[in-house]
Amino acid sequence: MSPIIGFAKDLKGHPDIESLMKLFRYVWLEGIMKAKLAHKDKLTDWNNLEEWPAGRLFGDKGEYRWQSNPGPDKSIHAVLILDEGNLPENFKKQHDKEPLTIEKDGKDSLMILWGNWINPEDDPESNPAGDPLFYANEIPKVQRYPIKLDKAEFEQAKKDRKTPRIVVRRYRHKKKGEFMRCVGFEMKNDEQKGE
Repeated sequence: MSPIIGFAKDLKGHPDIESLMKLFRYVWLEGIMKAKLAHKDKLTDWNNLEEWPAGRLFGDKGEYRWQSNPGPDKSIHAVLILDEGNLPENFKKQHDKEPLTIEKDGKDSLMILWGNWINPEDDPESNPAGDPLFYANEIPKVQRYPIKLDKAEFEQAKKDRKTPRIVVRRYRHKKKGEFMRCVGFEMKNDEQKGE
């Protein structure tokens, strides 16, 4: 079975695709002058369209992406990419005749997340758990990227100058072009060799 992509226009809210929602581990949210990356299960308001008019849920098996449409009707446009399986009824197939294929023999790429490590020892009051925090000048805001590191791994990552990256997978359609979706996270040093 090949990957599949579909879309739904003018939805009055997120579709009822609860069984698919279990596939997604992470959420990337975009609001007015704010952005957030988190574990989906730790963020209960990801589906608040007033606060987060755009975003995506993603994981190993696929991605659900949405964006609010302009205008008073407050509808959304949604796209669903699945590596296998079937689209829900309210999603139309993006392609019928040509298959969607995963690019580069299934090798994923990395997208750099901007920001600098914040040392929790410099400000233990605002970070008592010593979580891996990054200050992103581009947002500008402190980000808690959804990576799991115990204290020893955190210290080693800082020492090795590793920062979080979003793993992305690219798909190709002969006539429509390239599609990209988020898969997960990885730690990497800028100076490491590889892709």
